[in-house]
Order: sequence, then structure tokens, then C-alpha cells
Amino acid sequence: MMHDTVSPVRNVDGLVRVTGDDGQVLTTFAGHDLPSWRQFQLDVFSTFNIVVSDGFMPVEISRLITGPDKRDDKFVPSG
Repeated sequence: MMHDTVSPVRNVDGLVRVTGDDGQVLTTFAGHDLPSWRQFQLDVFSTFNIVVSDGFMPVEISRLITGPDKRDDKFVPSG
């Protein structure tokens, strides 16, 4: 099965949809946490050989990802 090489992944109304060349929806993500997002990415790649980048991650999940609370001074250049 050939896939739409331009944009097989779309974010529609808060749902991430992966479509085929014929416009049929192959799979949809409607989860609400990071582990389910990672599993979705893995399943889509292993089943359809399509990479779903984090650029399509729902906003509610991306807001859960936090950086370090402080900087590590040993990596900050001095001078």
C-alpha cells in the first residue's frame, strides 16, 4: 500500500490521524498521556512504516513535558 508522502499525518480537531493514499483513515490517536503517545508512534511505524513526529503531539500532552528545574553550573561557560 502506498502512503501519502506529502502529509500522511494530520491533526484534526485535536485528534492525530494517519491517512492512506486513498484518503482512508488508517489510525487515530485520542490519548491523553505521554506513554500512550509514544506507543502510538511505535505502532504506526511498525504497522504502516510512517514516522509520526512530536510536532503532531497534542498540546495537552506537550504541556506535561517539563525541563530541568535548575541549570547545572558545570556546563555553563565562565568568563
